[in-house]
Amino acid sequence: MAPFELDLVQRLLDGAARVQIFQCMGDAFYCPANNPRPDQSIKKSICVRCKSEAAAATGFLDPGRGSIEVIDSKKLEAPDKQRIKDLLGALSAEVIASDLAQLDLDSIERSAWDSTKSSLMTDLKDAEPDFRCHIDRLSSLFGAALTAGFSARAHFATQQVDEVYIYNGRMVSYWPVRVAAQEFGVPFSVYEYPPFGVEHYSLTPNLIPHSRIEYARLAARHWEEKVAEGDSEDWLATASKWLLARQRRELEGQQITLLGDALSRVKINLLPNSWARENFNIVFFPSSQYEFAGLPNYFGELNLCQADVIEDVARAFPASRVTIRMHPNQSFTDRNFLASIERIADLPAIEIVDPPSPVDSYRLAQEADVVVTFGSTMTIEASALGATVIEAGLPFYSELGACRGARTADELLSAVRGLFFEWSENDGLTPRNPEPQAAVRAQAALMAFPREPKYLQADSTGQIVVTIGGTTARLGPSRGARALAGLLEWLESPALKSRRLVDAALLVLLGRRARAALLGLLQRVRARRRHIVGPGFPSG
Repeated sequence: MAPFELDLVQRLLDGAARVQIFQCMGDAFYCPANNPRPDQSIKKSICVRCKSEAAAATGFLDPGRGSIEVIDSKKLEAPDKQRIKDLLGALSAEVIASDLAQLDLDSIERSAWDSTKSSLMTDLKDAEPDFRCHIDRLSSLFGAALTAGFSARAHFATQQVDEVYIYNGRMVSYWPVRVAAQEFGVPFSVYEYPPFGVEHYSLTPNLIPHSRIEYARLAARHWEEKVAEGDSEDWLATASKWLLARQRRELEGQQITLLGDALSRVKINLLPNSWARENFNIVFFPSSQYEFAGLPNYFGELNLCQADVIEDVARAFPASRVTIRMHPNQSFTDRNFLASIERIADLPAIEIVDPPSPVDSYRLAQEADVVVTFGSTMTIEASALGATVIEAGLPFYSELGACRGARTADELLSAVRGLFFEWSENDGLTPRNPEPQAAVRAQAALMAFPREPKYLQADSTGQIVVTIGGTTARLGPSRGARALAGLLEWLESPALKSRRLVDAALLVLLGRRARAALLGLLQRVRARRRHIVGPGFPSG
């Protein structure tokens, strides 16, 4: 269990709730914590550790006047098992190409298929995969989704459920559960990892966080309440501090893992070599499409046709300069999307700043006459810097008043045309954002909206600590589970077997110090070889 799940459950127990935790017992088709990539198979060693750690977490909770029960999430009757077998057996290139139209899917089965496609896009980091080339992986994901949906339906049909809490709400193990809850009229809330920092977690009633417009509106209403209660100044200060930290490339939470190495290449204040101040400079900050491409609320939005949008603007303003700053972490993701951007690279008005480029995105935003984004955090960061920002596609930051919005291509062209006219009338002076403080308010609203934890806090190292009843949790698998997992890991991985045997042999033959010196030398040689070869692109 994640730390914020402990906080969520303990608060329910504090209210004397009867809490049931539907938990995987280690026999899943697919697990995002176990085999998230298509080339991976389920490893029992990971299951052993996970189950033991979950048991320790559950045992740490204080039921008080409530109660807690762990239940196997899988609850399949014979007809459900047969239906899963039939549907998986029907998967073929032809059936997949028809989007399973001839299989007569009910609502849970359709949600299972939709979540399967969305999950595969995330696994492959590709918004436009050829699903026919991934039948085995689709089968695993679809089986997991059907199992989750049918099991949820069986649980809801056989017991009284007043409310259900679902993690994420989009991936295969969760989207069908959400649809099952809707079928039975069970209110649900979706929780997610903290969007900012490491403590305050997202919790949205009857809504997934990917429903960006609705999420922004909920955050805006919540912010209005904060202002009315006189509880806004601290959040404004926190938002200002966060924005300044971002400008200094100081990361937090999951951003450290996602962007740390990429940002280390950036050179402060560096602009592209061809940058010319006398141009009308339009800077695009595109976003990866694969996380949202499978969600119905994004169908038909500009977010999913970014290359076409950029090309339209470049052709409409041939005398301008269009710079496309690819995301620093986008080198190996969304390959079809990257190819679509490369397709327009030969247009005379366009320059592409590749992901590994040391060009400074913040300086680029400050120098631009207009910044166009597709909903990334650069939207609010550029706006706070005083840039004139247009958020193209599904509104999120623009819904919160941080910038202008353009839902359609015509709206975007009209907005850019107006700014170009203003620039021309002012002898090439940049039309600046008249109120960058609006971005601070929008960021404050987004930071104030997630749930403030009661039992979590960050320690001096930034790690989350869980304290219940005056006792701080030391959660992890038991010694027995660690030993069993180590044995299973040794059996599951031939390469690991070899490494450990060689390591043990070196220890016996050379002694501890000589072994450490030799291993250190080998690591330096491997690192030097990687440096010489360079990162390149993955094949396939």
